[in-house]
Amino acid sequence: MIEADKIHATTSALTVVNSAYILKKAFGSDIMLNKVDALCQLLDVIPLEKHQLQSAVRLRPYDYEDAVQYLSALPYHPDVIITRDKKGFKDFDILVMTPAEFVAKAKE
Repeated sequence: MIEADKIHATTSALTVVNSAYILKKAFGSDIMLNKVDALCQLLDVIPLEKHQLQSAVRLRPYDYEDAVQYLSALPYHPDVIITRDKKGFKDFDILVMTPAEFVAKAKE
């Protein structure tokens, strides 16, 4: 959908780094670097700022990493956060969908 210009997608810098870690363990450095480069070409990447990291601590969230993701997304007014783990966003006022839910809704 992104490549077909049907949606505009953004991810956080934290997601890129986490993805790189997983890809490197699974496939090695060369493939990881190629995939990270492709990801960065396909998506806009939101930076992380110190105040977001500190604000996430003060929220005392169910999941700190998800709180950081939420706080980094807020200034960009996202329509939805797509995640496989929705429970980490239960305390926040934003639409959260799994990838399958998002794709099914987009096909409607």
